[in-house]
Amino acid sequence: MILQSIIDLDQTLLSKIESLQTESLVKVFKMITHFGDAKIVIIFTLLLLIFLLSKKEIQKFYAVFFTTVGGALTELTLKYTVLRARPPRMLMFEGDPSFPSGHSTMSLMFFMLLFFTLKDKIKNKFLKFIFFVACLLSASLIGFSRLYLHVHYPSDVIGGILVATLWLMIGLNFAEKFITFKNIVMKFLYKYIVKQIVFLFDPENVHDFFNVMGRFLGSNIFTRLFTRAIFYYKNPMLSQKILGIKFENPVGLAAGFDKNIELYKILPEVGFGYEEGGSITGDKSEGNPKPRLWRLKKSQGLIVYYGLNNKGSDEISNRIKKEKFRFPLGVSVAKTNCERTALSEEGIKDYLKGFNLTKTIGSYMTINVSCPNAHGGQPFTDAESLDKLLKVIHKNRNKKPILIKMPPDLKRSEIDDIIEISAKYKIDGFICTNLTKDRMNKKMMAKVHEKNIVGFGGISGKPVEDLSNETIKYIYKKTQGKVLIIGVGGIFSEEDAYKKIRLGASLLQMITGMIFEGPQVVGEINQGLVKLLNKDGLENISQAVGLDNK
Repeated sequence: MILQSIIDLDQTLLSKIESLQTESLVKVFKMITHFGDAKIVIIFTLLLLIFLLSKKEIQKFYAVFFTTVGGALTELTLKYTVLRARPPRMLMFEGDPSFPSGHSTMSLMFFMLLFFTLKDKIKNKFLKFIFFVACLLSASLIGFSRLYLHVHYPSDVIGGILVATLWLMIGLNFAEKFITFKNIVMKFLYKYIVKQIVFLFDPENVHDFFNVMGRFLGSNIFTRLFTRAIFYYKNPMLSQKILGIKFENPVGLAAGFDKNIELYKILPEVGFGYEEGGSITGDKSEGNPKPRLWRLKKSQGLIVYYGLNNKGSDEISNRIKKEKFRFPLGVSVAKTNCERTALSEEGIKDYLKGFNLTKTIGSYMTINVSCPNAHGGQPFTDAESLDKLLKVIHKNRNKKPILIKMPPDLKRSEIDDIIEISAKYKIDGFICTNLTKDRMNKKMMAKVHEKNIVGFGGISGKPVEDLSNETIKYIYKKTQGKVLIIGVGGIFSEEDAYKKIRLGASLLQMITGMIFEGPQVVGEINQGLVKLLNKDGLENISQAVGLDNK
């Protein structure tokens, strides 16, 4: 009954419109209506999506994507259900569109989305209003032209406006929820499919495979944009400028994963705010004998015994010294893993070689004095040796910030010595912390649920989380928050990340959490941090630093 009333009203209105038709106006509206052709609208929508991805406007990207897909699916549903009962329409020219109201709907959505995505770039309020009117008028002309030419029923146009308005409201208001849903789906797929498969294989082989995959994905703009669409997340609340370096978000990839600095093209697309590459040593190092990497599945950790394997400072610096990086890159420098560098003076020479060859690369430098898997252990964590090392580094440094990577197993007095010596040579901050090797720490070992683990190598992940947090807390309070602290160890969620920030870390790094949770965890953490900031009434991540440690 209702449908018949709508059909009768359509026919009445079409008859009145037909009485207003003239040959000249038909020609004009024929030209206008072609701009609403489905193919043209789809092409321009795709171009808009690519533009948004290229500008890293990920929320707007998902708003446009879901609005367009939702509108198109609604049109298809209506076409093959309710609207099939209507009589054939009266056409004025050939080339009838496949959707009964698709052109009006898609055109309106496109022009309104165009306004939404570009309005922030127009600062003048009057020009912004003119742009809005132009977008609305363009969509209206296309819709009316198809009505005037009897390509659409009046109810088509009205229905199209309602469908477009509905999906515009959904898309523009629920983009964040779409991203959350996407992450939930990806986490499920990783945890119950991908992880179940890759954890069947040797962990070092899996690491090497994902490095190869990362290099491929970073090799061209198409795979980079595809990766960005899947993983990337951005919010201005996470942006900080620290030591003159702009960090888009606080979550970085820790040294030890990208040992030879080969993944810098793809990591920004995964959502990392920065990375620390290396550690790079003065000379090429093959590392320790295999096997040298074990998973602690129950404990959510790893045992790492790589031994600083890398291609050496000569090869790496020659390859990337002219590269332009799309996000901050830290370069971690360590001493070559061999008997020669176990001696203090030879170790300093090796550090200096690696430092001098890489100090012009990237945004900051890290002196890694805490690797637990090299010959001679950690000879530069004692006061005298560290003083000698930093003295030489200080004489050869440039204006870039320098950080010290701390071990988690030091006594408070040893940490005090490192802080004092670092202040003497104007070290800019500390990375807290590296792997733990102390099997005698009962509190830490209580978090290792596996039996008969190997007695060598450093432990990462959840077992080291408390050691990391305690070191962050102590150094922040000891330095009164005047130096940069980067928190590393046991970050698997936004709650883990936020805890480190509130204890005093301005930036974060992770590896193990990504291995156990999946690459989407980077975006999950960043999005989760925004929610936690909003919950606490904070406007920027920097305002949360040290809140629990005043």
